[in-house]
Amino acid sequence: MGLPDVPYYPIVDPRGFVTPQFDGWSLDFWGVTEKGEVLAPSKLAEFEQELSVQTNLRVRSRATWPGAAILSETEMRLADGQPVCCVQVSAPAASCGFLAVAIRPYNPEGISFVEQITLSTDGREVLVNRRHPVRFDRAPQRVVLFRYNDGDVSQRLRSATPAGTEERRLDAGAVGSLVADYPLQLFAPGDPRILRTADFLRDLSSFNGGFFQNMIHSGINPYLTLHLAQVPLRAGQFAETWQLLERVAELASPIGQWPEAIHPRTLGGCMGDGQHIWAAAERALLVRNCFVREEPGHLVLASGVRPEWWAAGASFGPTLTPFGTVAVRIEPTASGATVAVDGN
Repeated sequence: MGLPDVPYYPIVDPRGFVTPQFDGWSLDFWGVTEKGEVLAPSKLAEFEQELSVQTNLRVRSRATWPGAAILSETEMRLADGQPVCCVQVSAPAASCGFLAVAIRPYNPEGISFVEQITLSTDGREVLVNRRHPVRFDRAPQRVVLFRYNDGDVSQRLRSATPAGTEERRLDAGAVGSLVADYPLQLFAPGDPRILRTADFLRDLSSFNGGFFQNMIHSGINPYLTLHLAQVPLRAGQFAETWQLLERVAELASPIGQWPEAIHPRTLGGCMGDGQHIWAAAERALLVRNCFVREEPGHLVLASGVRPEWWAAGASFGPTLTPFGTVAVRIEPTASGATVAVDGN
């Protein structure tokens, strides 16, 4: 885009990515849902864009997801005789939790380093590399700054690991933080921080339906997939638990065992124990917890039992609990099911 006799040419790429200066850094626009999911236009297979030439060169862009959209309009203007790249960004009501404006150290042709970012006192202006200001019509509700070694800023928008640290970038190692939920129960069931961590791991550290540990193991870990399934079980999101449990069952060997890490192509073992007792124990514990599990001061009975399990009747126990031994039996009825409990 540009104006007559003005030697500046901002560009807009096919996904609405704006580079205000020639060969410079760029601006990207994301939606972030209330669950912490980052909606990035660059990830979309389809995208709407049009060029308007009625009064001024103007590029309109529209990124659309189920239940969400981001609209942007970019043009060059003169303000007090100085060229300004203007971008108007909006989202239809309730489609996103909030909009994020990201300053990115590259453009469609390559890298363009961002060496320094300075935020103004009122929060309405960001000075990039001591030269180029980015002005907002209102102060952002939140500003997140990341260095190269910290990882991509989208990870911080996506998730906040409860046991994490500001100095460590998020990666597959965040699975270790889940022990704060299960088995330690340091957080209440369904704590948003735990759920965002689980979402991060499921979205960015999964392969073919299982948790993929891309640090050292380089394979699908049945035991960690089953541990991950305990989080939605406590939160009452049973469909996610069943999906992970079923996937692990599909990956079992003919004798009902799993290697410590499963090769993503051969589906054989690629690291660790050939018959991983830990994985077998995690499966037994998950099935047990679907029938009976402990929460502080009480037991939760039959919360995660799939209807298919009790279609012809299902039972579990006796099993030890802090309250004594418990056995649970579920029988189908015309209107649903009955749950019988034997305790000692």
